[in-house]
Amino acid sequence: MSLAVGSLGVRGVETNARTFFDGLDVHELDATEAAARFEAGGDAIAAPLPMHPSYEDRAGVPDVVFASVAHELADH
Repeated sequence: MSLAVGSLGVRGVETNARTFFDGLDVHELDATEAAARFEAGGDAIAAPLPMHPSYEDRAGVPDVVFASVAHELADH
């Protein structure tokens, strides 16, 4: 089994996919730069390696709810 998942931070921190899912075949998308873009006031979805959207609608987080992703960024 392989797991495709988003990841934040360097190996060793709990938010890093390879650390969290240690022992599994992990294929991660590193969203660390996207989260940093959000913290600086930008859009994490528009980052070169975007933050994945969420199924939850929460305020103040980089992973916005799917329904709020701009049309022009939907394929990104």
